[in-house]
Amino acid sequence: MRKIGIFTDVHGNYQALQAITEYMQSQQCDSFVFCGDAVDMGPSSAQCLELLFSLNNAVLLAGNHDRDCVFNLARHAPLSHTSAEHKRYVFDSIPKQYKDKLHSLPLKYTLRHGDTLFTFCHYAFNAQEVSIEQYPFAQLVNNPNAQLFDQTFAYTEGDVIFFGHKHEPCDIQGKRLYVDVGSVGCHRETYAKGIILHLNDDGSWSYQRVQCPYDRDKLKKLMLGGSLPDAQYIFDFYFEHKYGVNGDNK
Repeated sequence: MRKIGIFTDVHGNYQALQAITEYMQSQQCDSFVFCGDAVDMGPSSAQCLELLFSLNNAVLLAGNHDRDCVFNLARHAPLSHTSAEHKRYVFDSIPKQYKDKLHSLPLKYTLRHGDTLFTFCHYAFNAQEVSIEQYPFAQLVNNPNAQLFDQTFAYTEGDVIFFGHKHEPCDIQGKRLYVDVGSVGCHRETYAKGIILHLNDDGSWSYQRVQCPYDRDKLKKLMLGGSLPDAQYIFDFYFEHKYGVNGDNK
């Protein structure tokens, strides 16, 4: 049996990233898939990239914030809650060699096990052919259901699709099974979150949602005690949900 640790939307939260990867290793995961968005929001984007690039047997995928970093798109995007000043500060803190590695990350990863094709991505694609050079992701679906996901993921292959982007875990069966992994640490809980996919020798499979405690107090101290622009607002919105979870472009 193989075990694959899946996680997504780290967003500069090194404490949560370290906790979930160490936990998955303790559960004998032999490989990892990261579904994108290593940077922005939290205080430790460069440190998160250093850890991600050091993982053995890991497939790392690009998210929309990673793409912004690659092309230095330090602007306030429509429906986003991260300011141009915040992005500029974060992008300037990331060494060039990490940006070069981000540029080389794929947008999707597919894996066939038995009769099942698994696809891993940051989110649904907006066309049949996509690249990091042009914005590749479809518009976020608020209040998703099977019909909406069938439409939104029409250009995304696979029998089972693991993804992130919206930060909210869900499991929806439509024409395919849609599994939003949920952000590893962009939420108000004191647990880092992810999924372990079990691939059995007979071709069967299952997955389980997992969580482990992490030092959220340290995250808060680093975020609010430094010079990260808009730290209080971003912490309140993304890490405390003080303004509600409204499905904006995260």
